Amino acid sequence: LYQRQNKLELTRKYFQKALDVEKANEIPDSEVIGIYEMRMREITRK
Repeated sequence: LYQRQNKLELTRKYFQKALDVEKANEIPDSEVIGIYEMRMREITRK
């Protein structure tokens, strides 16, 4: 659970840089996790 929470915070920070903070905070946690996992898969594929 801790790792998931950590993942969530890192991903939020990533989105806050990529988008603006307002939009980033509107993204639900489940979506954030989903997008994070997609990105990790892309990275590990390279």
